[in-house]
Amino acid sequence: MSRNSRRDTRQFQNIYPQMYPGKKVKTVTFIVTHQCNLRCSYCYEGHKSDKRMDLETAQKCVDLLFAEDARNSELVNDVDAHGLIIEFIGGEPFLEIELIDRTMEYFLSRAIELGHRWATQYMINISTNGTLGDDSRVEQFMRKYSGRLSIGVTIDGAKEAHDACRVDLEGNGSYDRAIEMFRRTGGSEGKRHTKYTIAPGNVALFAGAVRHLVLEEGLDTLNCNCVYEEGWTIEHARELYRQLVEVSDGYGRNFLLPRKLAVEATAENVNTMKMQDKAKAARLAEEKAAAQALAERLEGVQVKIKARAGQGGKLFGSITSKEISEELKAQFGLDVGKSKIVLSDPIKSFGAFDVKCKLGSEVSGVIHVLAIEDK
Repeated sequence: MSRNSRRDTRQFQNIYPQMYPGKKVKTVTFIVTHQCNLRCSYCYEGHKSDKRMDLETAQKCVDLLFAEDARNSELVNDVDAHGLIIEFIGGEPFLEIELIDRTMEYFLSRAIELGHRWATQYMINISTNGTLGDDSRVEQFMRKYSGRLSIGVTIDGAKEAHDACRVDLEGNGSYDRAIEMFRRTGGSEGKRHTKYTIAPGNVALFAGAVRHLVLEEGLDTLNCNCVYEEGWTIEHARELYRQLVEVSDGYGRNFLLPRKLAVEATAENVNTMKMQDKAKAARLAEEKAAAQALAERLEGVQVKIKARAGQGGKLFGSITSKEISEELKAQFGLDVGKSKIVLSDPIKSFGAFDVKCKLGSEVSGVIHVLAIEDK
């Protein structure tokens, strides 16, 4: 399943802690329908049900999210769900595009009404078979949430391999429709990912499918898994082994070596790599020792930061990680960048505070801060 959008949800999750130190992103999944417009041969659901989520249920789920966050529950709170990924899956979720659209409208209206952080700190993730990409309602939804939407399109390799298993209700292959949406929603090369499902019906086509996805569709990451339903034989297992050998050799020859992402395992290259590994290990050891030394130095100092007094003995404004970093450098010559300082919330009162910091090389430290009145 591809994760091919301009602003991927994985990037959102990875970057978020850097933007909001100590905060995390939570994924909430809405199963909007059990129905699907394909009948893949390897699907574990042999008989599709007509069960679907109605708008009232979706709205109750949205209300529950805000209520749980308001009471700072164990699962939904300001730390673990500071940012939110709203995921819609099925069946085929785009069969319920109107429900998805109205659910998002309700979610955003509630967030704006409450002045909630989720009004801006959210992403949408949808997993689809890609066959409804030409539906005008789907196209409108994609435009409406451009930059907030990550779409995963299922592609099982090249046309022959894909159509061997992924067919519609009339038994027609779905590759042409799926690949069109895959390409239309795809990001730049080097940011395209897919999951390939290996089944008895397409195992003999696996190596060719991998070549197609990597060399022609520009994927840089391909995750593969085998279905575990009945139908596998010893001969299928032998064929899978042959295909894997062909893929590993071909991937090195056609992709890694030409792009200088790998080198041949000659005696000279192996020796060079060992020397590089040794130098890297020494560098990492030096960095860790330096981080540990900095942590020890921090234990013996207290950073005094002056601030104006406001009403009720509180600060007029607040003390941020940027100020702590600057004063630490000015008073003691210790360099701890603001991005390394873990300040869940700005300091808004006078007194002593122990502020955690991440110094690199898996070393943490504590900065002792004293907020005093600037008279």
